Amino acid sequence: MSKNLVEIAKAARTLGVTPNTLRRWHQNGTLVPIVSEKRVRWYETIQIREMLTLDKGVFIGSGDIVKIREAAEFIGYSAQTLRKWHYAGKLIPYVHKLTKIRYYSKEKLLAYIENRNLENISKY
Repeated sequence: MSKNLVEIAKAARTLGVTPNTLRRWHQNGTLVPIVSEKRVRWYETIQIREMLTLDKGVFIGSGDIVKIREAAEFIGYSAQTLRKWHYAGKLIPYVHKLTKIRYYSKEKLLAYIENRNLENISKY
């Protein structure tokens, strides 16, 4: 196959999901591969790149961008608290346009927590 195509296992590793997730995405139309005569799923590298893009210049896997669980561990709050802050408009994550997974910038998390701590100190 072409250099611009990768098999399901490599695509899954790159995206940080399981091959079964890619199969589900294929079934529901989220990410449709090229299927060979032998029923092997091949994904275009451009598709993978698009799936890794959250916003202009913001890419999953850049080191600063983390999923909600890792973000919660990073700042010492629960994932549920992060969801509440999101719904309240206090801390807005990047939400992937296709998968709807929340991603947070570590830099923004630290800035939010620092600002929150300053607000708490000024109350006393």
